[in-house]
Parts: sequence; C-alpha cells; structure tokens
Amino acid sequence: NNEVTCHLSGYGKNGKITFDWKHFPYEDYDEWIFGEEGLWGASNSSTVNTTLTSTSTTTSDKSSNEKESHTSRYPDVLVLQMGLHTCFHSWNHDPKKINTTMIHQHERDIESLMQAVHTAIHRPFRDNRNNANAQPLTTVVIQTAGRIGNSDPWGDACTWRFNRVLAYEAHRKGFVVLEREELERRLQYKSEYHPDFKIIKQNLHLENPSANIV
Repeated sequence: NNEVTCHLSGYGKNGKITFDWKHFPYEDYDEWIFGEEGLWGASNSSTVNTTLTSTSTTTSDKSSNEKESHTSRYPDVLVLQMGLHTCFHSWNHDPKKINTTMIHQHERDIESLMQAVHTAIHRPFRDNRNNANAQPLTTVVIQTAGRIGNSDPWGDACTWRFNRVLAYEAHRKGFVVLEREELERRLQYKSEYHPDFKIIKQNLHLENPSANIV
C-alpha cells in the first residue's frame, strides 16, 4: 500500500526511525513536510508524534526536562531516495513516444526539493529555536535510484539521467549522496566469487538480501 507509513522504535528510549514511500520528487506532501508547518516548522511540537520523524539514540541519556520536550525535536538524519516512476509514466507504448514535459518537470522538481530540504533543516537555526537544548543540524543523505537489470534502453537512460541530476543538485546543497547503483553492482560482482552463495541475478530490483544491505 503506497499510503502506509512505518514507524520502528528501539533506537534508544525516545528514538524512532520512520519509513514512508515516495513517488514523484516534489508534491504537496513535500511542500508541507519541508514547509513552515512541517517537521522543521515553527509548529512542529504538535506534529512530530503523528508524522514523519527519525530520531537517533542520543535522546536516551538526556535529562528529564529534555525528555519531556523531545516531541519538539526534528529528525537527526533524513534519507531521501527518488523513485523510477517518472521514467515509466512518461513513456507511451502506443504510440511510442516520450512525454518530454514530464521529464523536464521531474528535473525541475528535483531542484525544488533540494532547495526545500536545505531551507527546512536550517529553519530552526534561523528562528533561534531549541537554543537551550541545541540540537545539531539534520544530516541529509540523498540516495539515487537503483539502475541494475533494466532491459529497456529508454528506462535505463532515463534513470541514469535523473540520478545524475539528483546527485548534482544534492551536492550543490552540501548533502551526502549515496549511489545505490554502485553498491548494487559491487554486490553482484562479489556474488560471482563467493563459494557459499548463489550469484545475484541482474534484475531491476535485486533480490534479497541485496535490498536490505543497500
């Protein structure tokens, strides 16, 4: 179900890791979560418990006063991955034609998303909030889409193009970029010479445990 959000506890007494599914680069969902009313917004103390948040184990050893105010915290780490969906939606099989408008919009939206994230994580410092507990700046990791085993030349070229735009825009904002494709190719290479395990097949989505490792 594309609308399910998964929360996992166990990362310290007050720690939590949250997963959510992402479709296109920048939608109304992103406008909210990275906007003034989102997780890094002025009103985040009333929204963090019911929306996306990811806090590390650093809260477990805080004083009682700090523990009481942990609901107003923003994520310690934010990991974002762009999907492959635009590459599929923009291709018309009959007649065989590419929706270039959708492709160009995707590229512009990547830039908009990176700017929104950059603005959001700096907002608490701009507003001089949480000064007493001085949280660190949220660490942002941008993960490119997988590009292994795509038998369609257009789909492969499309994914490569979006990944390069994403990496460029992320680096412009000073974000860490995790190249999923590089990790997947290394796993495949290693599997060819491992005596105890089968070779990882070159599918569009690599079979487990590849996805779990990445």
